Amino acid sequence: MDLRFDSDTQKIIDEKVASGQYSSPEDVPRAALAALQFQESYGQFSPGELDRLIAEGEASLLGVESIPASEAIADIRGRFEKQT
Repeated sequence: MDLRFDSDTQKIIDEKVASGQYSSPEDVPRAALAALQFQESYGQFSPGELDRLIAEGEASLLGVESIPASEAIADIRGRFEKQT
């Protein structure tokens, strides 16, 4: 990859590599493009919003009583047999 960046962008890339966050300068724009693709595919979330939504979903499951899969399948089969 032979990309040329302005000095401000190159400084950011160099800082990211120097910090150890990325192993090479090429990894920084790759990560940026992956983040852009994710954002375009799944929507825009403010910082921390996605984590908050996931935590909220997980918390909502805590109050739900679960049953074994075998019991759920037997129930579905029983309902299906009654319909036929």
